Amino acid sequence: MARFAFQSPPQGLPISTSVLRRWVPALGVWGVAAGAGVTLFMSDVPVFRQDVLHKIPLLRTYFIDTTPASDKPF
Repeated sequence: MARFAFQSPPQGLPISTSVLRRWVPALGVWGVAAGAGVTLFMSDVPVFRQDVLHKIPLLRTYFIDTTPASDKPF
C-alpha cells in the first residue's frame, strides 16, 4: 500500500497559500474594475465594438448603430 507524505513547498517561493488567499479577492475586484474601465473607454472605437461588444449577448443590442447614413457627419 502506498504511503502519503506531506511535502512542504520549496523555500524559495515568496508567497504562501495564506497570503494568496487574502490577495485573490482584492485582485479579482481590481481586475473586474480594470476590464470595465477598458470597456468604457474603448466602446467608441469601431474595431473594439465589432470584435468584442457585439459578441456579448446582453450588450449587443445596446451597441448596434441604428443611425441613418445621412445623419452621420463623417
